[in-house]
Parts: sequence; structure tokens; C-alpha cells
Amino acid sequence: MKATKDEIIEIALQILERYEPLNRSSIVVREEKVPIYIGSNKYYYKHNGWFFMINGIQVYDIGPDKISDSFLLYFLEDGTCIRLSIANAEGGSGIKTCMIYKEGVGYKWVSIKDFIAHHNFDFNDPKFEKVLH
Repeated sequence: MKATKDEIIEIALQILERYEPLNRSSIVVREEKVPIYIGSNKYYYKHNGWFFMINGIQVYDIGPDKISDSFLLYFLEDGTCIRLSIANAEGGSGIKTCMIYKEGVGYKWVSIKDFIAHHNFDFNDPKFEKVLH
């Protein structure tokens, strides 16, 4: 069953708000083909899904700009969250990305190998689009 925009927002906030105060007015949600990385440096897959982004409330005064950390979540079309990326406003550490899957009432950060084993994707299904790097 396809998740709605409101369901994606609700799930994303449940995942993130336990860790960081968030600026709800900065929410961006859109349907798009989301990348599914499988540990290959030659290709990855794309699947219909959702992109969610929100900023933290802490503002950093960096040069001429004031910016916040950004949190990006990627969902499959059914609302399954598959990836979290954090863009650090202060720089230095760049963007950190974690593969995740639902476990109980929360989410678990896992290796790509464990992520693929948990989801058991059928990459032969035509819904998965193979993309060469």
C-alpha cells in the first residue's frame, strides 16, 4: 500500500525527534525515485519512494550565512524508511549516511550487508531500476 505525504511526515518525525529538536517549518517532502545502495561501486538501484528533509533548530553562524544541520530520510513508496543522511552545518564531517530498518518500535542503524539481508529485495522486479555509476 502506498504511503501518503502525511504518513511520511509522521514517520520521519517519529524517527528524528527523539534525537534532535527540529524546525518543522523547514520540512520538504516529495515523491521521487529513491536510491538503494547495495555496496557496489559500479551500480545501485532506484525505486519509487519519498524524500524527506528537515533542519535542526540550532543555527550556526558560518561566514556570511546562518545555517542548520539537515536531516534527510529516504522511504520506499510503502513508507518503509531505508536511509538517513545528516548534513552537518559546521562542515568538516560532511554528510554522514546510515542504512536503517525498522526493529520493534524504533529503527536500527545497520551495515549495507545486514540492510540487504533484512529487506530481501527482489532486484529482478521491474520496479527496481539499475543505475550505473
